[in-house]
Amino acid sequence: MKHKKIFGFKYPKLFLLLLMIILSYIIFQNDKFVSFLSINQVSYPWIFIFGILISFGFTAPLAITYFIFLNPANIFLTAFIASIGSVIADYLIFHAVRISLIDEFEKFEHTKPFKEFHKLFNTHHPTKIKTYIFYVFIGIVIASPIPDEIGITMLAGLSKIKQSILLPLSLLLHFAGIYLILLL
Repeated sequence: MKHKKIFGFKYPKLFLLLLMIILSYIIFQNDKFVSFLSINQVSYPWIFIFGILISFGFTAPLAITYFIFLNPANIFLTAFIASIGSVIADYLIFHAVRISLIDEFEKFEHTKPFKEFHKLFNTHHPTKIKTYIFYVFIGIVIASPIPDEIGITMLAGLSKIKQSILLPLSLLLHFAGIYLILLL
């Protein structure tokens, strides 16, 4: 399978992600930018905004860098406020996937690679273990700095999870992930 080169790069999305990581580091080395964000004096509106940004692939490096440089007096409250922002982002991702991508997931379930993977996975693992592995994997994706689009898309497209379960689960997972980042 040939990849289309964009701007001369074979993997433009990975290049952009790497560029965002480098740019985030450079930006947070600028004293004027750091003082603008009030990193030295914790600003809860910025914490909420960066909580939203941590859920999206290309803005996650910027948000993670912000939380690493942040030195809040109350890590618990900071992680909670950022987690609320992340839940809002996950809610938007969840509904966007359910509305616009569900038909493609249904088509994908009928493809040969999906059927082969499904058959292989189902013959070697009991249903309960398979379900636990699926949800643990998604939980790790959501709690980690890996873009939430992956985990939320899997939940919205490949499971029947309800919003009433997703939102508290997202809050808990993001809280744990952001709390750990703040401890760095």
